[in-house]
Amino acid sequence: MPSHKLKKIAHAEDRVTFDGPIAPGTGDHDYLCGHCTAVVLESVHLRQPSAAVFQCPQCGALNVVAQLDNPPDEVVERLTRWYGDSLSPPLPERRKGAR
Repeated sequence: MPSHKLKKIAHAEDRVTFDGPIAPGTGDHDYLCGHCTAVVLESVHLRQPSAAVFQCPQCGALNVVAQLDNPPDEVVERLTRWYGDSLSPPLPERRKGAR
């Protein structure tokens, strides 16, 4: 099962914070604390974690999902299938008169 290290942050600011442990999901990825490497999110889908803050159940560190600088090939393939070669989501069309 692939594992990904979360990014430790100093303050949660205005973000939603979950204190662990979070119940295991049905995915095939684990997310580890950015400070002590304890499992914070177990068996989740790669795209599942959001901009929320996750508190480590072992050391109490605050963590966020780090951006993948070098994503696995499977992720690049999936994103390319979803968004095309630009790897960015299409912008919604603006309706006439919308602000």
